[in-house]
Amino acid sequence: MPVALVGCVASLVVLTGCIKADHDNLRAWMDGERTRHKPTLSTPQMPTEYQAPAYRLHQGLDPFSRQRLLQNGSTEGAMSLTTLSRAPIQTQATPPLEASPLAGMRLVGSLRRGGEPVALLRVNGLLYSVREGDRLGQNQGRVSVITLSELVLSEVANDLNGQPTERLVRLALVSEP
Repeated sequence: MPVALVGCVASLVVLTGCIKADHDNLRAWMDGERTRHKPTLSTPQMPTEYQAPAYRLHQGLDPFSRQRLLQNGSTEGAMSLTTLSRAPIQTQATPPLEASPLAGMRLVGSLRRGGEPVALLRVNGLLYSVREGDRLGQNQGRVSVITLSELVLSEVANDLNGQPTERLVRLALVSEP
């Protein structure tokens, strides 16, 4: 117990030294800084009144008219507009694997993902993963079998008489450098 009492007395002596500290130097420095750094305030400018431009309903060309294309005096715009209006609307772009010919496709590997076989095809320098049932080639080919060494697909092609027939096409695994 006497050790605790000595500790309390020592801490009171230290704290009394903080109470009687002279802060006159600190106050003088702060006052000097306040006088040296006066903030500069500028008076704000009053905003000018907004003048809306006059709107004229029937002045100029209608933005939806065909004449809008002829502003520069060329007839190319009108011809392209009529051509575009007759062109069929294409809702979806052809996927790259259906737009590419089979001759440009290389089977570079196969693997199993989730127990399902997946083939890796290189087309135009890009690598694609293909599953059974996916479409390939320009003749409506559909992947039917994927093995470790080849990919088999059935596609519709015209025979010598011009009749559509189904044929099997095989893409063998190739080793690439």
